[in-house]
Amino acid sequence: YKLLGATHAIEFSNGNPIRNPTTTNASSKLLSGEVDAALIVGSDPYVHLPRSIVKRLKEIPIIYVGERKTIVAKISEVNIPTAINGIESGGTIFRIDGEEIELIPFIKPPEGIESEDKVLKKILAKL
Repeated sequence: YKLLGATHAIEFSNGNPIRNPTTTNASSKLLSGEVDAALIVGSDPYVHLPRSIVKRLKEIPIIYVGERKTIVAKISEVNIPTAINGIESGGTIFRIDGEEIELIPFIKPPEGIESEDKVLKKILAKL
């Protein structure tokens, strides 16, 4: 949010950030057939999105990074479990309106389970 002034619907396909929520959101991209694989982080679209989008997700490979017990975690081709944000891992999040919220963990995650942030940094380092 601090860099781009937005929390979602940002496209980087040409190397520069573009934001047009009607065309650069995940639902539009999935329905148009532009998406051939999905990296889903900390969300469960099978619970939150319309059936037409879920149907399209079933047609492409999914890599899931996030909490351990979700529908998308169970059906993804690759599932990387992470600590639960705000419970097992801390950090800063931004609400959709840009409000910054500090998360403070109060229990430790299971052995070998890291935060979404650490997992994504490891993936980025390998690209």
